[in-house]
Amino acid sequence: MAWLFLILASLMETAWFMCIRALREVDFGALKQGRIEDFLGDGWALVALVGYGVFGVLNAWFLFKAMKHIPSSTAFGVWTGLALAEITLVDAWWLDLPLSLGHFVCMGLLLWGVLGLKQQDKADTGN
Repeated sequence: MAWLFLILASLMETAWFMCIRALREVDFGALKQGRIEDFLGDGWALVALVGYGVFGVLNAWFLFKAMKHIPSSTAFGVWTGLALAEITLVDAWWLDLPLSLGHFVCMGLLLWGVLGLKQQDKADTGN
């Protein structure tokens, strides 16, 4: 179950990061000037702002739950690696950024490292 929590944490990290990306487009100056309707625009600003809070809290909670049973160094490495690969794929899909063979090779190496850390954790704990 701890590994499932770790995967969920990485997915929440990716969603949180995408909310940060979406918030770059928000006109916070309009909010400072009291122009709420300009700040909210088509509604995505509010979605991104709420998502930022919700995904950030869920990310921390799932990571906390995972680290109860997985060593911190392993959990952090896996969480970071998975989130990096996920963000790369979402960027390619959402922003239509090109992916090269090098991207896939590097993501494969990340996955290999994640699986290696998981196996090492099993060997260390005897499970």
